[in-house]
Amino acid sequence: MGRREIVENYATDGLTEAVLERAAARAGDEPLTAGHLALFDQFHMGGPAATGWVGDALAVVPPATVLDVGSGLGGPARQLAAATGALVAGVDLTPEHVAGATALSRAVGMHGTTAFLLGDATELPFAAGAFDAAAMLFVGMNVADKHALFAEVRRVLQPGGRFVVYDPVLSGEEQPDYPMPWAARREDSHLLGPEQYGATLRRAGFSVHEEHDCSVEVVRLADHADSDQAGRVEIARLQFGDQGMARFANLLRAIRDGVVQPRMFVTTAD
Repeated sequence: MGRREIVENYATDGLTEAVLERAAARAGDEPLTAGHLALFDQFHMGGPAATGWVGDALAVVPPATVLDVGSGLGGPARQLAAATGALVAGVDLTPEHVAGATALSRAVGMHGTTAFLLGDATELPFAAGAFDAAAMLFVGMNVADKHALFAEVRRVLQPGGRFVVYDPVLSGEEQPDYPMPWAARREDSHLLGPEQYGATLRRAGFSVHEEHDCSVEVVRLADHADSDQAGRVEIARLQFGDQGMARFANLLRAIRDGVVQPRMFVTTAD
């Protein structure tokens, strides 16, 4: 999938406004916070819970600087900044996402601890060694050249900096049914197996310390979705049109059937 196709897949008019509307309804008379947004601004499987797993694995302490690769509407960046006290910079290829993430952070008073830039994850707009840690949640399946992606993250990390990847991977040879949230067609998807992921991370200059298949946890979360599920359905439809729910249903079925697994890799820069 090229840059244009990625942007076209994710760009959606009115998405930020819809997230704000839903979050404000959830907040009621309370001041709007990142916690209210989190139910609607995180599109990876597992949502805020999975972001929490990533944050725990990052184990950063203030005044750390953290890079969120493929930051979307900024939900994970805000959650990580709030939980860890780190300064979090997000980079994303989709202009609407960068503008939306910036607006949402401002709406909840987090424009001082998060920042969002337009950029390609394989050509990051940062100096070498600019970050203490990095996270990437459900991004790699968009990128064909994962070595270039991981090598660029390694370039902007301090030696010893932790890089936590939470991505969908193929469990075996079987492919999932499309459309998926990240691609309407199989030829636009770039899933790999866990062994290939780990090997590519090592070639790019990382030591892989832990791996975890998060399928059981993700399915459990999906099976116990709360009353705000209707709002998330609306957001999915707004982002992906009539295919919105089919895309997420296909992914959840692939996870249940063991075809795809949401997998976390905990690594450090060599």
